[in-house]
Amino acid sequence: MGVADGIVVSSTTKELSAGSGLTFVELGDRQLKGVDGSWRAYQVEG
Repeated sequence: MGVADGIVVSSTTKELSAGSGLTFVELGDRQLKGVDGSWRAYQVEG
C-alpha cells in the first residue's frame, strides 16, 4: 500500500495528529485484509 519503510495510517489517526507537525500523503481508499469496507489511507511524511 505505501512505500517500503513507510508508515500508513487511517484518516482517524491523521485527524488525531492535528497540530503534531506531521504531514501526510493521501493514498486513496483501500481494502484492508480482514476488515469490511474501504478505508482512506495516508502515508506519514514527517
